[in-house]
Amino acid sequence: MSRRLPGFTAHSREEHRLKPPLVLASTLVAMAALSRAAVPTSLLLIVNKSDSTLTIVDARARVVQATVPTGRGPHEVAVSSDGRTAFVSNYVGTREDRGHTITVVDLVSLKPLGEIELLPSRGPHGLAVTRDGRWLLATAEVSKTIVRIDAKTQKVEASLETADGVHMIAVAGRHGKAYAASIPAGTVTVVDLNRWKVLAVIRSGAGSEGIDITPDERFVLVSNREAGTVSVIDTSTDRIARTVDVGRFPIRIKVTPDGSRALVSNMRANEIAEIDLKAWAVSRRLPVGNAPVGILMAPTGELVYVAATASNKLSIVDLKAWQVIGELEAGREPDGMAYARLER
Repeated sequence: MSRRLPGFTAHSREEHRLKPPLVLASTLVAMAALSRAAVPTSLLLIVNKSDSTLTIVDARARVVQATVPTGRGPHEVAVSSDGRTAFVSNYVGTREDRGHTITVVDLVSLKPLGEIELLPSRGPHGLAVTRDGRWLLATAEVSKTIVRIDAKTQKVEASLETADGVHMIAVAGRHGKAYAASIPAGTVTVVDLNRWKVLAVIRSGAGSEGIDITPDERFVLVSNREAGTVSVIDTSTDRIARTVDVGRFPIRIKVTPDGSRALVSNMRANEIAEIDLKAWAVSRRLPVGNAPVGILMAPTGELVYVAATASNKLSIVDLKAWQVIGELEAGREPDGMAYARLER
């Protein structure tokens, strides 16, 4: 049963007026017809680290559809290419048994389907589905590996050892490569997905964590939280092209769908910063919630969601107006997010 998010606020409200009986009846008939049709549905998925749950929200109505249990201490979520399945990395686990599973969630029935066992790999964190939908890639930070999983059968195919414990991962599908950032080493590991081998290890910056790729796949952007910078990697050479100063503790980064801008969550400044990707400089800043970490760009590029882990809220930012237009409350310590589009 769906419920409206208790923390949702908006800066404008529509007035509701009673409709004449005939109009109301016609409306109900139309609504019934729509409910029988397979209409596209947009879902916002939110990982709640301290609750060990995944909140599933109707992205248009901003109404919770379900809250699904996961493994202990989930951090990130990815979605299958058909939008019907979510994968959640169970990063923490317990002191005696560090996390080693990925929870699989059916986004049609809104129920968990089970778990993907990753042992001997431990500490799964970053997740990415390849462009063709064939593979799910998972970083396993504790075991310093990247795990390749068949996204359809949900079986582990292979694991690849890395020199550094990698945290977040992004895929450059046209290049057949993946890029994984390491916080302790301040590096980015480049992986050839077809030959399944490490191609290079790039020194990026202290505390390399957030990572994203421009839509044309020319550049990989890496946020270096200790250095307060973003490193720009040229995918044709796998070398640093430039470095941009962005602020205090940049922990995540997302590029807009048109490739013109990137947004960085500066956790210790309680703000997001916008980088102009032509000028390669910060163009503006916006205060958001307390300790912003996760960033999710709406597919249209009009809105961005920012997860403030310390205040248990998501700020909804209108990118054109450059202002916070509302908030969502999910669970405790919201972090990783994803969008899913499917037909029911």
